[in-house]
Amino acid sequence: MARRNVESTLAACDQFRRWHRENFILKRPTAEQRAEHAMDVRILLLMVRWLQATLADPASPARELLPRVAAMIRLLEDCWQSVHEPMDEAEAEMLLSEVFPG
Repeated sequence: MARRNVESTLAACDQFRRWHRENFILKRPTAEQRAEHAMDVRILLLMVRWLQATLADPASPARELLPRVAAMIRLLEDCWQSVHEPMDEAEAEMLLSEVFPG
């Protein structure tokens, strides 16, 4: 049952990430979509972080899923940051000049 719950939560996260891509990467989102995004990604991050803490228990029957959960946390954090904490133009230019000098 534990494994099924983790898999189900990860599937919901994948579905959210598809919606994020379709509406925030490929299109310009509406104000309503931005508000929905903020609420959804916060809730998903809370759930997945809770799963991470639960799976970290040495007695967890689904402990081997911990790396997938950790990866999903990072992906969801990227979704949040790209929409709600984007890099400003000056910071992007500075980063590009550091990485690609000249």
